[in-house]
Amino acid sequence: MFKTLSFALLVVAMYSPAKAGPFGFSYGGQLTDSKGPVVGPVQLELKFYRTITGGDALPISPMVFENTPLADGVFQVDITQLTAPELATVFDGTSNVFVEVIDKTHGVTYPRQRANAVPFALRVPVDSSTITYDGNGQLTLANIATSQVTGLNTALSSKSDSNHTHAIGGDVSGTLSSMTVAKLGGKNLSIASTPSNGDVLKWNSTSQQFETAADSTGVAGGGITSLNGLTAITQTFAVGTSGTAPSYSSSSATHTLNIPMASGVGVSAGLLSKADYDSFAAKQSPLTTGSTVTTGTLTTSQQAGISISPYNTGAGQTGELRFGELIANGVNYVAFKSPDSLPANVSWVLPSSDGTSGQVLTTNGSGGLSWASGSSGTVTSIAAGTGLTGGPITSTGTISLANTSVTAGSYTNASITVDAQGRLTSASNGTPVNLSSGVTGTLPVSNGGTGANTFTSNGVLIGSGTSPISTTAAGTPNQVLRIPPGGGAPAFGAIDLTMASAVTGILPVVNGGTGTTISTGSGSLVLSNSPTLVSPALGTPSSGVATNLTGLPLTSGVTGILPVANGGTGSSLTSSGGTGQYLKQSTFGGPLTVGAISPSDIPWATPLPIGSGTPSAGTFTTLQSNGNLTVMGNVGIGTMAPTAMLDVAGPISTGTGGIRWKTFSGTTGNTSNPLFTISHGQPGGSILSVTCNVQYGPNLRFTQFSAVTGAGNTRYVDWDASTIFVYADSDSGWWNRPYRCIMQHL
Repeated sequence: MFKTLSFALLVVAMYSPAKAGPFGFSYGGQLTDSKGPVVGPVQLELKFYRTITGGDALPISPMVFENTPLADGVFQVDITQLTAPELATVFDGTSNVFVEVIDKTHGVTYPRQRANAVPFALRVPVDSSTITYDGNGQLTLANIATSQVTGLNTALSSKSDSNHTHAIGGDVSGTLSSMTVAKLGGKNLSIASTPSNGDVLKWNSTSQQFETAADSTGVAGGGITSLNGLTAITQTFAVGTSGTAPSYSSSSATHTLNIPMASGVGVSAGLLSKADYDSFAAKQSPLTTGSTVTTGTLTTSQQAGISISPYNTGAGQTGELRFGELIANGVNYVAFKSPDSLPANVSWVLPSSDGTSGQVLTTNGSGGLSWASGSSGTVTSIAAGTGLTGGPITSTGTISLANTSVTAGSYTNASITVDAQGRLTSASNGTPVNLSSGVTGTLPVSNGGTGANTFTSNGVLIGSGTSPISTTAAGTPNQVLRIPPGGGAPAFGAIDLTMASAVTGILPVVNGGTGTTISTGSGSLVLSNSPTLVSPALGTPSSGVATNLTGLPLTSGVTGILPVANGGTGSSLTSSGGTGQYLKQSTFGGPLTVGAISPSDIPWATPLPIGSGTPSAGTFTTLQSNGNLTVMGNVGIGTMAPTAMLDVAGPISTGTGGIRWKTFSGTTGNTSNPLFTISHGQPGGSILSVTCNVQYGPNLRFTQFSAVTGAGNTRYVDWDASTIFVYADSDSGWWNRPYRCIMQHL
C-alpha cells in the first residue's frame, strides 16, 4: 500500500483599495493511496516548514479546513487566515517554503511539498532604498531625497510663484489658482450640469465612469437588504429592560436593545442607576501597572503627567494613545504610538495658534512644530537601482529585474549565493546528503524509519503501529519465539506441549511419538504398525484375559467379524463367492459382499478422465509401448469441456514447492485509477509477478501492463495482500475493454 500527494499552488494577491487587508492564496492537490483517489469529505490541516523533513512548523495561525470536499481525490482550499505579518514571514522572498498536508480524518500525514509560485508573484526583489516593503508585506516607496529625482528641485522652485499660475495635470486640470477635477483615481467623472437635491456619485460599469444619480438608500431593492435577519424597507430601534444581561432582539420591523437594571434579581450584567453610579464613582481602588482608569477629566501638573509604557517586549508592542469615535458610530479609534527604538528623547512643541486651510505641520528639526504650506511637484525621472534595468524613466517605461550569471534550470542539492537584493548570483549542483554525518535525530516510523537508535543484540524486531520499533530479549539455544497465552508481545521461550494451540499434526514414531491419535483404554493392546502404533479390535476371547498374543491363531483365537472401519470386510465370506465374482461394497463404509459385477455398479462418464478405462464415447486415448501418451483431441485438467489442446482450469505448478501460474480474464471499468481490480486469493508475499494485457479501443491490439512504476509511466500493475490493482492514464479508450492477466506465485 502506498499514499501519494500530487499538488499545485496558486497564489493570488487579494486586497481592497478602501481597506488594507492581508493577502490570500489557494492551495490544492490530489490525495491518493494504493487503491486510488481518497474519498471525501475530509478534515485537512496545513502547516508550513523551511525544510522538507524535520524542523519546527512556522509560528502562524492554525489552518484547519473542516469537511473539505474531494473530487477524484482533488482538493482546493483558500488560505485567508494569515495576517499580513504572518504571510510576510512565510513568504519572505528568500527562504524555502514546504507545505505539509495532514488528513486528520484518516490519520495520514503526507510528505511535504515545496510551495512554488509564479516568479515574483509573492514578493518582487527590491533595493530597499527607493522601493521597500512595509510591515504588512506591501510594496511602498521609501524616503527619496529631492536630489535623487532629476529636475524636482527646479520644478519645486518654479512653482513658488505667488499667482499660482503653473499648469497642473493628472486627475485635475488648469492651474493651481483655478483647477477643475475631471477624474477620480484616473477614472472619468461625469456630473450633471444641474444635479438634483440628494443625488450621489456612483460608478457606472457600462460607461466606465463616475456619474451623478439619485440615492437609492431606503428604496426597495437598493441599499441594505437585510438587517439582523429583518428585510422590511423601514425598520426601527427600541430600548427595553427584559432579560438578565444586555441583548438584542429583532422581530417584525423593530430591533430592541434590552438592558436590564443591574440591581435586578438574577441579572448578570445590566444598567446602573444614578444612585449606584454615584456610589461607585466615589470609590477609587489602588492603581497598579495593570489598572484601567476610566474618568471624565484627567488633570495633572507633572512634567510627565501622562506616560505610556510598552505593554510587552515584542516588536510593535509599544503603548498607544487612543481616541475613540462617537459611541453611536461604533468602537473604532485612531491612535499614536512610539516606534520600537529611539536614539534619544524627543518632545514636540505645538504651534501657538491654528494655521490656515491646507497648511501642514512641519518641524524645525529641534522639536518645534509650525504651520507651513505644502509643496507639490512632478517626478521627472526614476533611476533603476541595483539589480534593476529600464531606467532612468522620464515619462513612461518599465523597471525590470536584471539578469544574473546564473543559468536557468534546476539544481540537485543546490549550493547557491544570494546578494543583498535577494538575487541568486551563483548556483551549482551540491553533493548528496551523507546519511552517516549529514543528518541528526532519529527517523520516525511515520516517515519510513524505525523510531529507535539501538536494538538488543540477537533480538527480534517488533512493530507497534506508529510507535518506535522495539526488540525482544535475546533467546537461549533451542528456544522459539512465542506469544503468551493471554496475548501481547512475543518473546523467546520453550514450547508448551500442554497448550493445544502450541502444536499441530501427529508426532511420528521416528521422532519419539506414536504416529496416531487413537486413545487406548486401560489394558488395551498397542501394536507397532510402522510407521504408527495401532490398537487393533481383536474381538472377545472365549475365556480368560489375553496375556501373550505371540503366534495368535486367527482361525481359532478370535471370534466375531472384523468391521470395515477396523480393516476387515464386515461380512462372513465363507458361504458365498464363486469363479468370476468380485468383492464389492454397495454403500460407503458398509460391509463387503461377493457377487458378479453389473453395469449399474460402474457409473460411466462421457468422456472419462485419462487412465479410467475405455470411455463409452469420444476420443480414445492410448499408452504406447514406448511409454509415450498419445492424445487425439483436446486435453482438460480440472475441466470436462476443454477448448484447447491443453486447457488447465486452475493454478499450474512446476515441481514440488515450485512456481505456479494463475490466469484471470474479464472486462475493465470506466475509471482510470484504478482501471480494474482482481481478488487474487493468495497469501501475502507469495506473488512474484503480475502481467496484464488490455485491449485499447474496439477491435484493436492488446497492450501489456506490468508492475513498473516511476516518472512518466501511467500504465502499471500493483497488488497488496488481497487485491491486484491495474492503473491506466485517463483515456476512455481503456474503458469497458477485455483483459487477460497472468499471476506468477509460489
